[in-house]
Amino acid sequence: MKAFAEMWQAYRYGYYIILHPFKGFRELKEQKIGRLSASMLTLIIMIITNVTVKLYTGFIFNNNNLLTVNLLLEIAAFVMIFFLWCTVNWCLTTLMDGEGSFTQIINATACALTPYYMINIPVTVLSRFLIREEQTFSTLITAVAIIWTAALIFASVLVTHDYTASKALTTCLLIVVGIAIVIFLGMLFISTIGQIVAFIRSAVIEILYRIQGV
Repeated sequence: MKAFAEMWQAYRYGYYIILHPFKGFRELKEQKIGRLSASMLTLIIMIITNVTVKLYTGFIFNNNNLLTVNLLLEIAAFVMIFFLWCTVNWCLTTLMDGEGSFTQIINATACALTPYYMINIPVTVLSRFLIREEQTFSTLITAVAIIWTAALIFASVLVTHDYTASKALTTCLLIVVGIAIVIFLGMLFISTIGQIVAFIRSAVIEILYRIQGV
């Protein structure tokens, strides 16, 4: 029961950070308020709200083909990007005198996502009542949530690693570049493995064909 209470307190702390980012991230780090369980809960809620947006956004504004949309792929992509951000963040900041641990980075990043997933459900509901000419209204709300989330992610890097604003901004840009490089190398590795498997398969088929021919 105590573990659940601590998790719930840590989860709710994300709502405090929305309006008090610098103080909030500082307390999250120094007072060890964050919990991995709370971060995973945030991640699950984020996934649920993203799926809700994909499936239930008003048909006027929904650009997704519900017959072909792959929800598992969408979920996997989001989880991958989240952990890639945290991993590349930790790897780079370890080399750049960052003070944050991997756990602190995960907790801070999860808290920074709060504005975005908070707005998903209200915007989805709103989209079912708006007409096309009013799309700008929902787009503006979503844009504000994204900018707010990006600002919180920046603040999380700045405070968690005790960086200056310029160093935090540079680090965020390097993390994005790092994620792009990791994804590129991953795709290259998968493509190479696929080609090797295809070559081995064709070679085995050729050998079997020749053996049978003999």
